[in-house]
Parts: sequence; C-alpha cells; structure tokens
Amino acid sequence: MKIKSFAIYGLLLVCFSLFGVACADNKKPTVNEMVNLTIKPKKNYTKTSGTFVIENPTEKEMQLLEIYADIFIDGKDIGSFLKKTDALINPQQKINIGFYNETNNAQIDELSGTVNLKCKGYIKGKINNEYISNSFNIEKSVIVGAKALDDVLENSPQELKQLKKEQKKIEKQMKKNEKDKRKMQDQAES
Repeated sequence: MKIKSFAIYGLLLVCFSLFGVACADNKKPTVNEMVNLTIKPKKNYTKTSGTFVIENPTEKEMQLLEIYADIFIDGKDIGSFLKKTDALINPQQKINIGFYNETNNAQIDELSGTVNLKCKGYIKGKINNEYISNSFNIEKSVIVGAKALDDVLENSPQELKQLKKEQKKIEKQMKKNEKDKRKMQDQAES
C-alpha cells in the first residue's frame, strides 16, 4: 500500500513538474516600452530615434537575433527599422536596443507640437537552440524636437521648463521657415 501511494505521489510530482516546465516555456521575450524618444525635423528629412526596452521573462538566457519595427507618426507609415544582433539577455532581465530612422519630409506633413509615435513589429530570439518570436505594438506621444511626454514627466520642473523653451524655439523657427517658403513662392509667381 505504501509503495502504491509513493508511486502515485511520485507520478503526480513528475506531472506537475512537467506542467510547470511547459508553462515556463510559453513565456516569450517582450518589448515592454520605448524610451528616450525624439523626433527632429531637419531641412529635407526627419530623424526619429529612441530605445526599445526588451525583457526576457524566462528562467534561461536568451540570444536576441532580430528586432523589426514599422514606424508610424500620426498614423502615417514613415519607414521601418531592422536590427540583427546576437545580444544575450540574462534570465528575467531587460536590455535596451536603440533605433534610428530618417524619413524624407515629402512622406509626412510638417511636424510640430505633439505627435503620436507608434512602433509595430516583432522580435526573434533563441533559447537553448529553440527559436522564439513575439510581436509588439507600442504607442507614445512625443513633442516634436523634444523627448517623449512620459520621459518629460519624469524630469524635474527645471528640465521641463527647458524642454518647453526648446519646443517654442522649434515652433518659432518652423513658422519662420513657412513664411520664407511663402515669400519665395510669391516671388516666383511674380
């Protein structure tokens, strides 16, 4: 009788252990957030940059192989980002992967004020020679020419004043550029 009970308990223990391992294997790396975002309009192009925060929620080391994202500003597709890597992410740790995109200004309307930046993509990696992937879709509001609003809110009031000052300066320059553009168009028509 004791042997049967021991065998049943042992079998149950093995089943629960296997179930736990199977559940743990279902965890996938995720892109948790985007930080340090900037959108900077230049004369002929706009620079978009930031950092993806990628988490490995598993109990095993993961090799990140690839991250891809389509980038949208106010719903307009402005391009994509692809980075192939062999970065290692320790168990239950996060790493940062920077991204950068340059867009021809003909693709987007004149940018000013606050815009919505959206990145939609996937990450691919490998744990113990098993390939895994996961998709992500993250949106954030960004002040053109400054940091993301979420990042600004974490800053001191002094830094916030400086960022608002920079935003006004950028908006003033953009208005001046628009006036100069109209002036040149009027002269060309004359």
